Amino acid sequence: MDINFRRPAYHGVDAQLLAVQEIATPNIQTNEMQTAVNESIAGVIPKRLPEPIDFELNARLYRRKLLAERWTRRLSNVMYSLLALTVILAVVGFYVDHIYRGRALPYSYVGSVAIGGMSEAQVITALRQQESQLTIRFTDGGLATTVPVSKLGIEFNIQQLAAQITHHSFNPFYYLSVHHFTASPNFTGNQLSQFLNQYVNNTKTAPENAVIIKTKSGLAIKPELQGFQANIEYLSKNILSKTADFSNPTINVNTVSTNPQIYKSDLAEQLSKGNALLKNPITIKYRNTVITPSIQDKLDWLKITQVPGTTSDSLTFTSALVRAYVLAQANKFQHHISSSSAQLPGQTVSTYQGTVINNIDDVTNQIVQAMNSSTPAVVTFTASQQTYNALTTASQ
Repeated sequence: MDINFRRPAYHGVDAQLLAVQEIATPNIQTNEMQTAVNESIAGVIPKRLPEPIDFELNARLYRRKLLAERWTRRLSNVMYSLLALTVILAVVGFYVDHIYRGRALPYSYVGSVAIGGMSEAQVITALRQQESQLTIRFTDGGLATTVPVSKLGIEFNIQQLAAQITHHSFNPFYYLSVHHFTASPNFTGNQLSQFLNQYVNNTKTAPENAVIIKTKSGLAIKPELQGFQANIEYLSKNILSKTADFSNPTINVNTVSTNPQIYKSDLAEQLSKGNALLKNPITIKYRNTVITPSIQDKLDWLKITQVPGTTSDSLTFTSALVRAYVLAQANKFQHHISSSSAQLPGQTVSTYQGTVINNIDDVTNQIVQAMNSSTPAVVTFTASQQTYNALTTASQ
């Protein structure tokens, strides 16, 4: 694009010339005269006046034109350079493919084993040697066991892998990258299953449910514990995937957690109820003596059992445990006088007479009912004079 930076050329027009048309008198009527006048005027008056030029706009357009031409040249140079480089690399690729035909290309690896330039037989030998040294380290928390791969019955299909590596398809640029190959291992026989069954059974940890336990001051909850158990199917797949590159992997056996059936939150309401039961006031009276069982005494009466098929524990005060306490207290008030005794072979029959608490079972039942229903209770021992026999076996 040509840009004119000159000043605008304004052409002066003589007033007399511009007025030529007026010189022609209206009395002249011939065509020849009119034609002559028109030609004279056309020769003197310009067809149009030139427009003013915007110098700032033209300067910007010119700079853009120069910049576009400069980048066009640069891009052309880059494209020609890339084309030349591509041709050179392709020529080198043809040469590399020719000299490495039937061998592994440069920068080829199976795991950490460098096999670049090896023939198929050499690749097989190198991988067989690596296979004989492979081990798997099984971890279980802080425990670890290292097992040779040969004991697990894993087949790596090395011959098939070596053929794949050395019989590569043609690609002139294939040599420019690093090539990592992996095997396609599989299990033969049941060696792995036998090992995992034995190992997993020895290392699994069973889950523990949350339970309500007795303490010196009341009831508390022992939190649940998650269990861990290996998934044999998952382990098998993990072993195959991690040994495919002929490395010595470390595999965590405890990959699957087993959840408990009862959680601490499941027992929170029962814990609150149980501690409220322990605070239920119970009083035993005998004449002028008052006995108040302690929290520890009530804990001894309490039996905690897990209800099958639920997520709760059963808290009950049993008659047998309460009766043992009541009988121990009653014995403090019973006074026995031995009146006579008779000897039998290996045994002694003693006859006693004195004050005997005669409502032990009634007191026991009242306490059990009051504790299980969280109802305060005051129970009273009653006594009477009785005679009874006691049989004592002679010690051997």
